[in-house]
Amino acid sequence: PWTFTQIHFLGWADHAVPDIGEFHHLYQTYKTIRQKKPLSEAYGPAVVHCSAGVGRTGTLICADMLLDQLRKNPSQIDVFGTILASRVFRRRFVQVKVSPSSSTGEPVVHVNCISWPAKQINLPPW
Repeated sequence: PWTFTQIHFLGWADHAVPDIGEFHHLYQTYKTIRQKKPLSEAYGPAVVHCSAGVGRTGTLICADMLLDQLRKNPSQIDVFGTILASRVFRRRFVQVKVSPSSSTGEPVVHVNCISWPAKQINLPPW
C-alpha cells in the first residue's frame, strides 16, 4: 500500500496566470518530492491534477518537460512543439488565449504567462 502526500496549491485560479514566484515555488516543491521519492515499488508516480486536468496541469507538466529539454540541449528547446505533442494525449493541454495586441492590434498568442505575435506561429486552430 502507498502513502499519498497531497500538495494543494491555492495561488493559481482556474483560467488565470500564476504569479511567477509562486509557480516557481510550486515547481520546486514538485521536483523535490519527485527526487526524494522516485517511482519505485515503494513509491508510486507523482500525480498532477487541476479541476479540468488540462490548463494548470498541462502548464506544470510542460514546464517540467521544457526545463529538462533546456538542461539537456538549450538550442533545441521547442515550446509550441512540446505543447502540441502533449495534446496528442490530452486535448486542450495548456490553455491559450489569442487577443489583439494593445499597441499594434495584431493577434497575440498567450500561453499562460508567455506571449508571442500570432504571425510568428503557424499553429492549427485550438
